[in-house]
Amino acid sequence: MRNTLFVCLLLITLFLQSCDERITPNSNTVEVKPLTNTEILTANSWQFAELVVRGGGKTIVQFSRANSINLSSATGTTKLTYKADGTFISDNKGDISTGTWKFQADEKQIVQTDARGRRQVFDIGVLNKTNFNFSQTTRKSDVGDDGLWVLVLAPLGFPATTTEIVTSFAMTPL
Repeated sequence: MRNTLFVCLLLITLFLQSCDERITPNSNTVEVKPLTNTEILTANSWQFAELVVRGGGKTIVQFSRANSINLSSATGTTKLTYKADGTFISDNKGDISTGTWKFQADEKQIVQTDARGRRQVFDIGVLNKTNFNFSQTTRKSDVGDDGLWVLVLAPLGFPATTTEIVTSFAMTPL
């Protein structure tokens, strides 16, 4: 009799535990997976929010949507679209540029190669549904020619002694 009572109590305990959702999750619960960086990047087209160049101890805001700086410039009208097939389109009022893109360095960099074969590597700062921030560092040694380097610096007003410039891009979805 004692064994029968023990077995009944054990069965009741096991039955009650099996009904506890903390132990057996509800099978109707949908698991939400976070979006991949490719899904985020290719979900929509992007527009420039800000373009800032730093070098030689100076910071120059080339474009800022929030501060109404150079809104009518090519930067202000460019739409950039990344596609899941690894291609991109840059559209500035019908002036179209195309190329390919891919992530590298554990998706901390994006490499773009335009239709003419010019390759650029950008460091990704932020990539989420509302912001795509990236930067590119250009060093005097990358340019190779001192005269050409001065031509790069002159329009920005950076001193000729500047050895590198960092261009930072902030984009928002359209």
